[in-house]
Amino acid sequence: MAKNSKIIYTSYKQRNEMSPDSHNMEALMSNGNFHLVECGYAEVDNRWKSVVAYFPYYRIYLVTEGNATLKLKDSILELEQGHLYYIPSFQIIAGDCPDSLKHYYLHFSPKRKINNMLEFYKPVQTVEATPSDAILFKELLNSFPKNDIANTIRKAGIFQYLLAKFYDGAEGYDNDMLRFERVLTYIDEHIDTRIDTATLASVANLSEVYFSNLFSKTFGISPIKYINHKKMNIAATLLAENKMCSKEIAYSLGYENEMYFFRLFKSTFGMTPGKYKKECSEALDSTRNSHKSK
Repeated sequence: MAKNSKIIYTSYKQRNEMSPDSHNMEALMSNGNFHLVECGYAEVDNRWKSVVAYFPYYRIYLVTEGNATLKLKDSILELEQGHLYYIPSFQIIAGDCPDSLKHYYLHFSPKRKINNMLEFYKPVQTVEATPSDAILFKELLNSFPKNDIANTIRKAGIFQYLLAKFYDGAEGYDNDMLRFERVLTYIDEHIDTRIDTATLASVANLSEVYFSNLFSKTFGISPIKYINHKKMNIAATLLAENKMCSKEIAYSLGYENEMYFFRLFKSTFGMTPGKYKKECSEALDSTRNSHKSK
């Protein structure tokens, strides 16, 4: 690739300032469970690696040309032309694009207090794209900045169709996990409070010791670590979206001790909340500047 090559973006972000009617339409767009955050088309080069890891959302990619590699927490994902990719939130550690990559992308997130199918089913990560997928992404790009009823329905339909591709034949998790559905729903609905193991055991109608052991065996972490993990992901999203300062976020998630929140965040993401916010801001600025230079 030529030395003077540029990262080219065409991107739309969902507006935050919405009327009551728009909020109703947003609920329709996200099917009650999901919020569509950003949709775009990007042509990137090796500078992409400084940007790709800092967006704290679930993603769907459609690669139209080129290739790249994503290092995830538990695996390596090779991005290749003619494929769709599903990437869970907070999974990308690093990216490498040795030459160039052209792709459509959609960033989305589950609603904060809604337990959803992403907790209970195992999607595939890669599917072969069809010619209609590129057409649908173009339609989604055209509809994304518009919040009238027709485009709201159109966005919802396209999103659900694309997401469904990764759940064709998806296997559910075992029955032990499904029995925790009420518990996970309780956590989602009370994520802004202090939740203890005794309360969760009561929700599950189990003794506290048996509940804690069964939960840890099923999910691989203790109930408290699971709760803190969810809270840290919410905190990272709020920091990336620059909606609140670190202190406000800590209290909004039920942490009365701000320093304890800081320590948890650094332990989870390897940096302080302030540094994470700065890194996200710089990544977004890089994206915007690349778009302006198109």
